Amino acid sequence: MNETDLKIFELIKLLQSLGTIKYEYDFADSVGILKQTLTKIKMGTAHFRTEHIKRICEVFNVNANWIFGLENKVFNSLKTQKNKEFQEQ
Repeated sequence: MNETDLKIFELIKLLQSLGTIKYEYDFADSVGILKQTLTKIKMGTAHFRTEHIKRICEVFNVNANWIFGLENKVFNSLKTQKNKEFQEQ
């Protein structure tokens, strides 16, 4: 399993501890990943793809730089999210 995959599984555990999701498969359903794909990623025969990472960041407001090990902050601030929404209008 590569570093990015490990970070995303760390995120899943964090989301469970925060009560955001109950099971790993809730996470998979939320971001459009098949349960079989999640199992393959855990086994190391597949990896999270760019589309998965983008969707994870959108759905859970995750800082993509954290996933790639560039920053320590896991989540984007609400202020950043609101600014983004304002800019898109």
